[in-house]
Amino acid sequence: LTDSLLRSESQDAEQALQNLRDYVDAGGSIYSSDWASEVIRSAFPDRINFLGDDTEFGHSRIGMEHSHQPAQVLDSNLEASLGQSDVQINLNLPLWSVLEPTNSQPEDLKVLVQANVFHYDPTDYSVVNDDLEVIHSPLIVHFDHGAGRVLYTSAHTESQTTQDLERVLNYIIFEL
Repeated sequence: LTDSLLRSESQDAEQALQNLRDYVDAGGSIYSSDWASEVIRSAFPDRINFLGDDTEFGHSRIGMEHSHQPAQVLDSNLEASLGQSDVQINLNLPLWSVLEPTNSQPEDLKVLVQANVFHYDPTDYSVVNDDLEVIHSPLIVHFDHGAGRVLYTSAHTESQTTQDLERVLNYIIFEL
């Protein structure tokens, strides 16, 4: 699904989203990242709370770049697999999708990795201050839907992969 198709709210867009829901419901797994947040938000509303106004397309795309973002592993199995509880994630692309704090997420959302992150003011991207920090923002999450699972990471995994993120993703892929 492209941004323009999703924005159109057409019959084709709704059918594509329904196909996605049906696929996961039947036991399929989806791995999504970065700006695919709009696909996940549209197909599975209220399953992940993205920062910003859900009625505004792409409103959560306000993450501030940070090439060595320290993060905490919350999942005990992932921590045991990695042999560490802290990781560094490369969020070096501007305007990645930010999630609301872990304590503001649905109970059935499994937060694997979280961090304290900064974001831009959505009304003026030149504004940067301490008020624009999200404490304990999930960076890697998953939830079950029917017999399947949806995994989402805020990091764009092609150009933002760090050794830590690669190890996390290898673990997660085998868990899907």
